[in-house]
Amino acid sequence: MEKQLQDAITQLKHLSMELMKAHATRDPMAAHALLGKAIHQSRMEGVDPQLLAEVYQQVFPGQAIPMPRSE
Repeated sequence: MEKQLQDAITQLKHLSMELMKAHATRDPMAAHALLGKAIHQSRMEGVDPQLLAEVYQQVFPGQAIPMPRSE
């Protein structure tokens, strides 16, 4: 069961990365904001955003995670 869970996480990571790369190609500012928002939401809920941060760094290498905007 542990292997299946790890395999699923890896697949979701790859899918997320490719979807965000595609989105960033079409609208980089929106993709940047969406990933940043997801990272901050995870932190606010007490969840380690390690996976999201990894996707962020792959899609936007070397860029700082944006601060969330008030809506």
